[in-house]
This record gives sequence, C-alpha cells and structure tokens, in this order.
Amino acid sequence: GQTLDELIRRSATPWRKMLPIAIQIASAMEYAHDQGIIHRDLKPQNIKFDDRGHVKVLDFGLAKALDENEPEEASESISERATLVALSEASRDASATRPGVMMGTVGYLSPEQACGKPVDKQTDIFSFGCILFEMLTGNAPFASDSAVDAIGRTLHKDPDWAQLPQNIPAQLRGLIQRCLAKEKQDRLRDIGDARLELIELQEYQDDEQAVVTYRSNPIWIAAAVVGLIAAVVLALLLALDQSTATPTIQATTKAPLTNRSITIPEHLTPSN
Repeated sequence: GQTLDELIRRSATPWRKMLPIAIQIASAMEYAHDQGIIHRDLKPQNIKFDDRGHVKVLDFGLAKALDENEPEEASESISERATLVALSEASRDASATRPGVMMGTVGYLSPEQACGKPVDKQTDIFSFGCILFEMLTGNAPFASDSAVDAIGRTLHKDPDWAQLPQNIPAQLRGLIQRCLAKEKQDRLRDIGDARLELIELQEYQDDEQAVVTYRSNPIWIAAAVVGLIAAVVLALLLALDQSTATPTIQATTKAPLTNRSITIPEHLTPSN
C-alpha cells in the first residue's frame, strides 16, 4: 500500500480525516512501548496503509529495547548511534539507514537524538508530533535544505505554528505543542495519553457544525414536527371551545312599578 509520506505529498490532511490515522499510529506505538520497544525512526515513510486502509508502522530496524533496570548510558552502544541524514529529497525518499553520529532521521529526530544522548519512549512522542504537524500542514516542522540547519532548528527553534490550520481545535494544537516540546520534562509522557486525546477530539463540534448537526439530525426534525403539530391542535381546540361556549346573560333587576300618591296638606289646597 501507499505510505503516509505519499499521502502527505499530495496534499495536507484535514484535521478530522487526520484523526483516525493518528489514532492508529498512536495505538501501534503504545503497544510497542508497552513491550519495552522504542522505534527511534518514526516518520511518514515508515507508515503504510494496507488494502483496507489500516495503518501499519514499519521499519523497526533502529528500534531499541528499553531495559528499565539497565542505565541508558550503558545500553547505548556506539554502533547504535547512527543517523539517516537527509541531505536531499532523493536521500529522504530512499529511507535507508546509514552509519553516522546519531540515530534517527533528520527532521523527525528528537533534540536528545540530535545531541546523541540516551533516549526513551519520549523520543518517539517527539517524532509523532512531527508527523501530526506534517499531516496538517504538508510540511515537516523542522524541514530545511541543509541537514545541519534542520538539526539546528530541532534544537533551538520552534515550528512555525502559524502554518497550522486556523480551524483546528485548541486541544489538538496544544497536543502537538506538548509532543514537540524540546525539553523532555515539558513533553507528553505517554503516547497512550495522546491516543485518548485524539479519540476525544473525534467528538469535538465547533459552533457551525453543532448547528448543522442539530438541523440535519432526524430525531430533532421529528421532534420539531411533533411539537408543531401539537401546537396547531391545541390552538384549534381552544378556538373550538370558545365558539361553542353558552353565552352568559347578566340580568338586571329593576324595581317593580307601583302607584304612589302624594297627600297635599289642606292649608296648601286652593279654596274653591
């Protein structure tokens, strides 16, 4: 199948389509780390898709078994300190591991790898952050025409965060920044944590999408129709009740008519 590198070269990946790919990469690396294995050369060229679109992490040729009971300085032999120095696009495409000073691929190796220091699983997390950045932007975060300059960028410069799409969630941006922290104490500790955050982001809805989801959800549409029908029926019932009600006639009571006479005093009566 095609590699992730080939997919990225065609175009940057929208963040929602990137998530399932990133989750599968994180799951594979989480399994490797649980087995005590550090990849040390994680990059898009070493990630392939099978015929069903499932992600496969390949080329564990530089992988190192981490023995927690053995000091890292002692377990790091001279033969293991090799590097793939990508001096050109041609050498980058070759994906071959050649002897050198460090272990890894320039542009994806962690600062501790670039310095030839002992590494642990956090070095894979740094490489994973490079991959996330490249999937979203189409550019490796520390890419340069010169391998020496690329190493210098890895050690001393931050990626151009402005390249990240403006519409990605702040949580995703923060995750990439924590993966690419130059100091290990500031970097994400476990790639399993990255996997969980990426899964959470699959449920993320921005305001515009929430409105679209509300309007297009069949359940909400049915509820709105039922509510409208109920309102119309209630209005009709109220109107019918008012039209059939017996009118109330308020009778006014009048005093009965009686014949009354007035007696005139005699001294006021005119004489005949």
